[in-house]
Amino acid sequence: MNALLEAVDAIAVHFGVLVLGVTIVLAVGCVAVTFARRSGERRRLGGLCAGAVALYLAVAVVPLPRWAPDAVEPAPRTVAAASERIERLLAATADLVAVPDPADRVATPSSPDPTIAAAVPAPVPAVPAPIVAAAPWPWARLAVGSWLVLAAAMALRACVGFARLFRLLRASRPVADAELAGVEVPRGVRVRGVERAVRPFCAWCGRSVVVVPVSLLAPECRSQLRSVLRHELAHVRAGDPALQLLLTAL
Repeated sequence: MNALLEAVDAIAVHFGVLVLGVTIVLAVGCVAVTFARRSGERRRLGGLCAGAVALYLAVAVVPLPRWAPDAVEPAPRTVAAASERIERLLAATADLVAVPDPADRVATPSSPDPTIAAAVPAPVPAVPAPIVAAAPWPWARLAVGSWLVLAAAMALRACVGFARLFRLLRASRPVADAELAGVEVPRGVRVRGVERAVRPFCAWCGRSVVVVPVSLLAPECRSQLRSVLRHELAHVRAGDPALQLLLTAL
């Protein structure tokens, strides 16, 4: 638990502006891609978003003087300031209380035995109680914690999607060349059919793959299969599966 809190504090102190900037760039890029109508526009905006994030990360790691919001002082600085204030108060009160020298004591009639009076210890000045600064509300830690929770949720969502994709590919079968309706498939691209009722799609799993339902492999669906394969292969040639994987990782 302490290691997790230390990691959260490190992100809050050193990487707050970096996380905020990357999140803003990705949010703007995702909104632009969502509202784009044509696939070419979405592809271009996605590439620009990925390039903007990479450029922001490259500029962020350069040790240049940069602006940072007013962050809450960490606990060591607060304790050090309180200790310094206590030392100043002790130095100021030490001169106000003077301890008399026992040699200067003079016996008075009210003191029957001067030796007993001299043996009585002098009063010790009261030490002021340590001033402990009130712990400020950990806004930075809460912000970083919320960001980590959302990032973990999105990472879990991506992992679930990859697991479903791999399970679907494991249950699929390769499509023979005779079933491709005369469409030329580029080298290195796999075409697989699944028994489930899924929409045709393309993905990148080490190599490009096009997945179609086996219902499209029927002889009476050759024209529809031809159109579907040409559409999906156009996405593969444009590099859309790799770009989608990059955006998911970002």
